[in-house]
Amino acid sequence: MRSARDEPGTPREALERAEYVVTADIGPRMGTAAGGAVYSVSTLGLPVLKGDEVGHTELGVVVAPVPCPAGAGCGCAEGRPGADPLAGLRRAVLFLRWDDTTGYWHTLTPGVLPPLGPQGSLPGHWPSG
Repeated sequence: MRSARDEPGTPREALERAEYVVTADIGPRMGTAAGGAVYSVSTLGLPVLKGDEVGHTELGVVVAPVPCPAGAGCGCAEGRPGADPLAGLRRAVLFLRWDDTTGYWHTLTPGVLPPLGPQGSLPGHWPSG
């Protein structure tokens, strides 16, 4: 189980920890795997911020739900799985690590940002949820 110590505090920390960081078009949810929901994403013609091209433009990505923080007012207990960070997004920046056990790329937690603006720089903090 991951601890708060394992979670990147800022997008810059996530960039350092991730193996692959890419902008992707979000496709349909394909099911679930250990760690979260599995989505089909397309990286065709989109920026890679870290890592080498992985040889595929269509990837299966496991997206971990964002844990509920204390006092969030959502009615869940602190640390329980919360919202799906890809819900409602058509395009996102994904901070990924490969998992040999599942055979999928997995997002870091947190590890999803809305698309970057024209200047392309990472924000100093994660968007509030």
